[in-house]
Amino acid sequence: MPFKKPYKKPYEQPPPSPIEISFWETAKPLIPELEKEVWIDRKYRVDFLIPSKKIIVELYGFQYHNTKRKITKDAERERYLQRAGYRVIRFTGTEIYKDVQKCVNEVLTLGNIQPAPIATEASLIQLFEQADKRNLEKPQELEVKPASQFANKVNLPPKSVTSLPLNPKPVIRKRKFLGMENWQIATLGILAIVSTCTILLCVALILNGNVP
Repeated sequence: MPFKKPYKKPYEQPPPSPIEISFWETAKPLIPELEKEVWIDRKYRVDFLIPSKKIIVELYGFQYHNTKRKITKDAERERYLQRAGYRVIRFTGTEIYKDVQKCVNEVLTLGNIQPAPIATEASLIQLFEQADKRNLEKPQELEVKPASQFANKVNLPPKSVTSLPLNPKPVIRKRKFLGMENWQIATLGILAIVSTCTILLCVALILNGNVP
């Protein structure tokens, strides 16, 4: 006897169909509160729900609703949702494939829903162009400081003479000769005298014949 689990396999939710993806991507930007795959009373799972309007949007593709049994179940399901106070709007897969935007517009009209504004690429480009135009027409304002900040600096009272020292020390400037200090000049003078004396002494000795 093969092993059998004592419990039923949990419900596996099928992946979204192409028509559900198309409707969701088109309707969600216009209806921000739109919800997908919502359970009602833990009994039926609906494709889309607009909570504030209690509107259910169902998409019936031929692949999943092509038998008498499924059509009967769908009718019972729709009546239950209506009794629960929901309004059901149904679209076929052919309608979604043909013009999904038209289907979304019908939901907006039937539900009296104001669509949310969508920032399209063209509108964004237009906003950027308008901003650039305003920046070009209105030059940048230079920061001008009030004149009161400079008043104290411009209209300052003259300094009192008493603030100056009464007996300023005289500034003694050193005289320089050929860019040399006094001690350098004295040293050169002494060397010049010594050299001159030495030369004269040598000349005298030569003249007297004392030099061998």
